[in-house]
Amino acid sequence: MTIVTVTTEPSTEDAEFFRARVNGHHAVGRTAGEALDGLREYLASEPGSTIVLVQRLGGDSYFGADQIKRLGELMARSRQARETGATFSSSEQTELEALIQAEFEASARRSANLADHLP
Repeated sequence: MTIVTVTTEPSTEDAEFFRARVNGHHAVGRTAGEALDGLREYLASEPGSTIVLVQRLGGDSYFGADQIKRLGELMARSRQARETGATFSSSEQTELEALIQAEFEASARRSANLADHLP
């Protein structure tokens, strides 16, 4: 079974585009379908069924939009502190680690839910 993931990504024109990935190959497009079309030749040579997962990079029931926003803020602050030698407090580090763990657990729950729905 071949699994293709399609994610949204920001572009330089303040719009999003889609990137389809499978086994080290990728293609981009203005729509999910256009990105998948870019993999058509590769997918035609793959035996068996193909599953396509389209993932929006936003909150869901496992890890909410507020958590994503806060995780991004803390990661940016941590990176800035590391690059400039500024202080990143231990409470911020603890919060960052907790959010990373929560996102990891959310990813596992998403995967388990997906596996429960596979034929």
